Amino acid sequence: MDLRLKLNFYRKEKWETEFIDQAKNIFIYTYNNDYFETNNMINVNNDDENFINDTDDFFNEIFGTGDEINSNNHEVEDYLNKPVEHMKTEPLKWWKVNTKLFLHLFLTFKYIIHF
Repeated sequence: MDLRLKLNFYRKEKWETEFIDQAKNIFIYTYNNDYFETNNMINVNNDDENFINDTDDFFNEIFGTGDEINSNNHEVEDYLNKPVEHMKTEPLKWWKVNTKLFLHLFLTFKYIIHF
């Protein structure tokens, strides 16, 4: 289940902020310690023809990758702060659109489901 749904449920049920923050911190800690290292073992260049790796692109060299804005340390936080998608949203299509924003989370997702 998407953690954002759980966090929204906790807020709706008026859980204390301390407990909500603790649930979020547990998720972030678990991701960083159990899954982030998995991403280092995955080939980021990906053989999928739909995957675009523009890290050596000319414009990327001039303007940067945006990593300063959405570094891996903030990727999970940014994901959790996004609004929850409509129930009928197809997860694979969502990931296709949002892969670049959440590259490390996408690679984890891909690794977990063997996609």
